[in-house]
Amino acid sequence: MQSLSIGNSVTSIGYETFYGCSGLTSVTIGGSVEKIGDEAFRGCIHLRTINCRAEYPPICASGTFTDVPRYADVIVPCGAAYRYEASDYWNEFTCITENCNPSGIDNIDADNINVRFLDGGVLVKGVREVPLQIYDISGKLRYAYNNISENICYPASDLQAGIYLVKLGTLPARKLVVIR
Repeated sequence: MQSLSIGNSVTSIGYETFYGCSGLTSVTIGGSVEKIGDEAFRGCIHLRTINCRAEYPPICASGTFTDVPRYADVIVPCGAAYRYEASDYWNEFTCITENCNPSGIDNIDADNINVRFLDGGVLVKGVREVPLQIYDISGKLRYAYNNISENICYPASDLQAGIYLVKLGTLPARKLVVIR
């Protein structure tokens, strides 16, 4: 295994979870991870990229990253680098950079979350129980729904052809293209 992605539903990575995975070169840690156990990545001697999507650094132990090269690239959300640089054990890495997508808009299929315009409404797959907001290109809020459910088409019949921004809870905005 060279690359690993820990999903957004995971909140904790346990003790010695990836201990000795010397072939691991890249890991993406989901935004909801709050804690990484002691020695979780011990022995991951070839780990060169840690993409942590959590706004606040997950709590680590002194041995969490034992044997991981300190020159590994740690990529964090835009505006969060200072938190990682000030956080115990994360601050031992020499290359902490921010992923600042200039548009701030993820691909609509990012993270297995799909947003589509269908039959006069917006269909969302891959998330549930988050607020849904749809903005036009000028930033005006067009629709807002609380705690959406997956695979239900939410009415948005007056959206004209164009590009809209969809915000799902605290996830990055996604683009929605309406073709009529």
